[in-house]
Amino acid sequence: MIELKTPRGVPVHVPEVLTEDPSPRFSADDAEHLRAYYEENGYVIGKSVIAPEVCDTQRKLWEDEVKTFRGYIYRQVTAKAEKHVFNENGWVMNPILNLQSVGNSATWEHQDSYYLDPEKVGEMTAAWIAMGLITARAGRFFVCPKSHKIRLDDHSLANNVAQHHEVYIASVADEIKSLKLEIRAPALDKGDVLFWSSLTIHGSLNSQDPHHSRSSITCHAIPSSRLFMSHQSRLRDVSTNDGL
Repeated sequence: MIELKTPRGVPVHVPEVLTEDPSPRFSADDAEHLRAYYEENGYVIGKSVIAPEVCDTQRKLWEDEVKTFRGYIYRQVTAKAEKHVFNENGWVMNPILNLQSVGNSATWEHQDSYYLDPEKVGEMTAAWIAMGLITARAGRFFVCPKSHKIRLDDHSLANNVAQHHEVYIASVADEIKSLKLEIRAPALDKGDVLFWSSLTIHGSLNSQDPHHSRSSITCHAIPSSRLFMSHQSRLRDVSTNDGL
């Protein structure tokens, strides 16, 4: 077990091997226990949900088709169209929105609901899909169990994303400290999937090891019967394709 810190300086103990990890794993066909653990803790890990060969195929597509692109692509952190930013190992450090991330940039402590959710708050579920083994020092995903039961400040003039985003981020870190919330950074192997609620506090750690990447895909899903809500205020009817 090693001790690291979240982007806003909250200590977190990160397991280096599976025997040190307090997070249980469930098989994809164990729906009953997956659901029960998710509802109680705000997150759950599915073991080997994605076949290893599928992960390998996706990583090859990334290497051959995405990383070689030299144009502008919409980015997760800045919400702007940018060209790839590479580190010394050739990894993309500005994650692509809604596609894939092999960069090891940290993500601050937050609830997804501050940014996006369905019209019924808390119904969105997100997933972190490990495309390979994510080592303890490679900038793991972290989560605060049961934090989906905590009510944080709503999006307002005082903490809005456009002008006072840092106020919001700092308030989440302060809440973790004041409530002494547990932080877990689970060990994920190729094909494992961590699901979490839009109300669960989470983020990702800074990479401590330049020799290991954090190859992963992140996705978010809302019920098809719900309208999409942006920044807790704007509702949109997002079109869907039932054939997919």
